[in-house]
Amino acid sequence: MSYFLTEDQRLIQQAVDEFCQNPDTQAAMAADLATPGFPVNSWKALGEQGYIAAYVPEEFGGMGMDHTTQLAIIEVLARYSYPALEALAAHHIAMSALTYWGTADQKAKYLPGMCTGETVACAALNDPAGSFNFSEWTFGIEPDGDDFRITTTKVMVTNAHHADLKFIFSPRADGNGVGSAYIVRKGTEGLTTGHQEQRVVPIGGVDWGTIEVRDVQVAGEDVLHDTGFGQLFLQTGFMEAGMMAVVAGESAFQMALDYTSQRTNRGKPLAAKQAVAHRLVNMAIRSETSKQLCYTAARLWSDKRYEEAARLCSMAKIDGCEGASANIHEATVLHGGLGYTPSAQIGVMNAMAVSWEIAETPPDVQRDVLARSLGIPLD
Repeated sequence: MSYFLTEDQRLIQQAVDEFCQNPDTQAAMAADLATPGFPVNSWKALGEQGYIAAYVPEEFGGMGMDHTTQLAIIEVLARYSYPALEALAAHHIAMSALTYWGTADQKAKYLPGMCTGETVACAALNDPAGSFNFSEWTFGIEPDGDDFRITTTKVMVTNAHHADLKFIFSPRADGNGVGSAYIVRKGTEGLTTGHQEQRVVPIGGVDWGTIEVRDVQVAGEDVLHDTGFGQLFLQTGFMEAGMMAVVAGESAFQMALDYTSQRTNRGKPLAAKQAVAHRLVNMAIRSETSKQLCYTAARLWSDKRYEEAARLCSMAKIDGCEGASANIHEATVLHGGLGYTPSAQIGVMNAMAVSWEIAETPPDVQRDVLARSLGIPLD
């Protein structure tokens, strides 16, 4: 199955695969996985290859391709559990806001550095009241001539500490979505970042924390306003998160297939038992259909069919993450007691599976978005 990929896109995937296998890349990955905080080494390597901004026009420092190409790159990086992948996803949300909401001057000012990775960004969206609970977001704003003074708190922000540019998002006046983004530079007076948040499964290469904004002055020229595109730009993050989960689900399937093909019962492989074979087939179906959703969403987005793409992006996020969770659970069970040991890795994946569902908006919130898009009234 081509998943709509062109020959050039397949060649790019091959190049990314070779990049990930390169000894220098492997050394950078190992260094970041062994160190808490932002994955400096693998981020630098990613930027040097130009893989950070495939979809950004060349005039602003990108590769001038499209979101399908970007997703194809992310698929390969995910296969190698590339340490900077989560940082890249967060960076992309900020980059997408700038791409679809920014003026030509704002893009020229910020995108070139973001495309090379020299400038790291974070998207501070998650309010203590809930990421999509816009009407209860606490966001203080006061006009100050042509500028603004803002006060807010954002939690569980990826790249929170390391990011050079903090994109601080505010709600619309009617409380029905995101309305603006304020670009605040690291070190600005009144902006502080809290301690590194810890996760249930500790891994290196993650910079995750709280951003406190207290009476911070933001120049009017550094404010992104929704000029009509809406918050659809967030959907690109959903398709990326869905793809990362899909790859994890594929890995779980392959691990289960390898194990049950080697492990025997009464002289025959476990995989030869119909009950086991059916579980494996179901795992393969989940991965295949979820990947198709991701790439179809990307293709529609590349064709600028944004409304159609947005719907499939939400579906891809739901299906990819829930399918991956199901596959990882099945793989853990099929490994038996071995599946719950650190050496097997599948047990660790099981503990992490819920994080893919929570990241970039939980499935129930996505289902609310889909229901409204289908004309289904909700309270």
